[in-house]
Amino acid sequence: MRYSVALVVLLAAAAQAGQLATGNALGCEHVAFVRAGVVGGLVGPARECAAGDNRDIRCCLAPDGAIWVPDSRDCLVYRIKDGQARIVAGCGVKGYRDGPADRAMFDFGVGSYCDVETNCDAAGNIYVSDMMNNAIRRIFRKQESAPPGRKDSASETRTTRPDGTWWVETVSGGGKKGREPKKGEWIPASELRFGGASRFAVADDGTLFFANYGGIYQVKEGKATRLATHEELQAQLGPKKPIADWHVGGSHITPDGVFYWVPGGQEIYRFDTKTGRAEIVAGEGPKQTDAATVRESGFHTVDVVYSRDASVIYTGGGDESVPRRIHNGTVKHLQKDGTFKAGKEQDRDNWRLYQVAFLSPEGDLYTFCGIYAWAGWLVKVRFAKE
Repeated sequence: MRYSVALVVLLAAAAQAGQLATGNALGCEHVAFVRAGVVGGLVGPARECAAGDNRDIRCCLAPDGAIWVPDSRDCLVYRIKDGQARIVAGCGVKGYRDGPADRAMFDFGVGSYCDVETNCDAAGNIYVSDMMNNAIRRIFRKQESAPPGRKDSASETRTTRPDGTWWVETVSGGGKKGREPKKGEWIPASELRFGGASRFAVADDGTLFFANYGGIYQVKEGKATRLATHEELQAQLGPKKPIADWHVGGSHITPDGVFYWVPGGQEIYRFDTKTGRAEIVAGEGPKQTDAATVRESGFHTVDVVYSRDASVIYTGGGDESVPRRIHNGTVKHLQKDGTFKAGKEQDRDNWRLYQVAFLSPEGDLYTFCGIYAWAGWLVKVRFAKE
């Protein structure tokens, strides 16, 4: 089954089950990792493996059910499938090199600014932000030429097929020219001055969207353009609003072309790629404030994850030790409202889920625990239907 078909089936199953589960938590399940801080990583059974560092990262769920997890310190990318974890991309040395995935080099930063995000398209290609190299990279199965006339199915003849080798290539930035396209002008993606952002979005067809200091950019089939300039966005959002979605926050693109992003980890914005309209969605209140409306509430977050249509949004990480949910025009702090049951204050790190990683089509929330909680596990939280 092709990944694109698998994604359609997965989404259809979620739709048949009704809206995303947004009730109280039914329980938590340990998915992967046992501790943090192992140089070079440790693979094998997913719940026994260890990465170098899982701080300030975002993961993704591929259409085939695999979870892709970057290691921000060692510049590696893990794939977790069927209870097993393996390192697919990166050689453990910081640098910049495309080619066979196990020889590829990334540079995800250092110290407090060591962060990275992974996303995937409907075909199962994985995209990784590589900001120290000013690039977004793609991890994919390399294709090889099939023998002439070779048929992979009764209905079509293919000239290429996957040969099983994982490969890495740069799809945005990474060059040296540093050009800034005018709005609507298309240039080679390798020549972008701002070749990427720590947080970025990927559409089903592999089109990239991200916000950087110059505005909002789109990358498609090796070409790049600017959808909105910095000046245009600040005219709509406010002259002192940050624009670049870098290090904290999270980007997302909905099927109908609305781009969400969170520069600075405080406010959530959205931009309609069809009309050019930008607006503030949430977060104009004081930090860590749950107000009557999402606009009046305040956030201080490192990561933000979205449902496919952005009707459900989770924030977490940073100074927010428990995720918060934005849904139906309200903000729910999942600790204070009873969604999660609090332990004793002295044991607070035993329930702290901390950093949101991704949201499944069914509404399961995957989170990383704090560095003092549950030994750095990746945890899946299931919710009841409302």
